[in-house]
Amino acid sequence: MPGEPGTTVQAGKKTAPGQVQERAALAEINQTLRMASIGVQFEFDKEADTMIVKVVDVESGELIRQMPSEEVVRISRALGRLQGLLVHQTV
Repeated sequence: MPGEPGTTVQAGKKTAPGQVQERAALAEINQTLRMASIGVQFEFDKEADTMIVKVVDVESGELIRQMPSEEVVRISRALGRLQGLLVHQTV
């Protein structure tokens, strides 16, 4: 209810104190990333059947971090190929 301690009302919706803090933290993170010239790229690797998230330096294009790592993506691709061979041979 409006007026309850620790509750914020925004556009007719109640917002718990934790949600307000989360939104503020996300806004701060996004601002910091913009100031630090860091970009986030999302890619889908069809062969590995996984989403890849890369954090890159916007100015230089240098890869800072990739999730999952390149090693994990390679393992996933190899397992996919092995699974395909196994299914092909048993059919």
